Amino acid sequence: MALWTNRYGGTGHTNDYLWGLAVDSNDNVFVAGTAFSSSGENDMLIVKYSGAGVALWTNRYDGTGHGI
Repeated sequence: MALWTNRYGGTGHTNDYLWGLAVDSNDNVFVAGTAFSSSGENDMLIVKYSGAGVALWTNRYDGTGHGI
């Protein structure tokens, strides 16, 4: 049974991919992956969700060549 669900829609509005998931001792969920950007390249992405599924912060890294 799912406690909550959430979707991330990147700026490129296309395929985003999950590469890893972790849960800390406070039940926060960290999702890491890649997100297609509006510049046409993939960015690295980490999103932190609360235990209730609320997005607390999002960090994107656009590499030096605007891609990973």
